[in-house]
Amino acid sequence: MRHPPLSIPFLPPLLALLSLCLAVAAAMAPCRLLAIGHRHGVSVRIVPTARVSRWSSSSGSERSGDAHFEWLKGLGMDDFQAAKSIARCPKLLTYSIDRNLSPTVQWLKGLGMDESQVAKAIRRFPQLLGYSVERNLKLTIQWLKGLG
Repeated sequence: MRHPPLSIPFLPPLLALLSLCLAVAAAMAPCRLLAIGHRHGVSVRIVPTARVSRWSSSSGSERSGDAHFEWLKGLGMDDFQAAKSIARCPKLLTYSIDRNLSPTVQWLKGLGMDESQVAKAIRRFPQLLGYSVERNLKLTIQWLKGLG
């Protein structure tokens, strides 16, 4: 005789939270995460433990993770949103702020997006910052415009 599956109402949200925590931890291998705060029970603060000067934003003295985290917050994200964006696209930590991230944001603003719209787009799809403006984003916009 088969028994029906056990139903525990709080299990799916608990597993989702655990999955998010594991994804963040795996994505931030060179960083240590501290749980602080109040939003949805857990807020994440990225505390870099390794220096990646090659990918630092402007000077070798800044810690890469901190610089990227603060840069995302400068776009209008709170701590939780910035940490979640990095967790969803950990390669953001490898992109140069001056050579990759800022020019992409400026290009998006040039399309007529205001800062809150750019921040929302990055929150929803942080991989957007990894796309080449010349080789991908411009061509995609031209294709979309061609559709009418």
